[in-house]
Amino acid sequence: MSLPSPADGGRPPVSLLISGVALIALGAVGFALVLAHRPARHR
Repeated sequence: MSLPSPADGGRPPVSLLISGVALIALGAVGFALVLAHRPARHR
């Protein structure tokens, strides 16, 4: 994975953006599942 070339316009590749969004979405879903399976009243 090299830096985007100046001819690319200076913006990151779309695949990198999609992978980042997918990673954040998976993290949010996993966090929600953990909160859902964990008992609500912790204290």
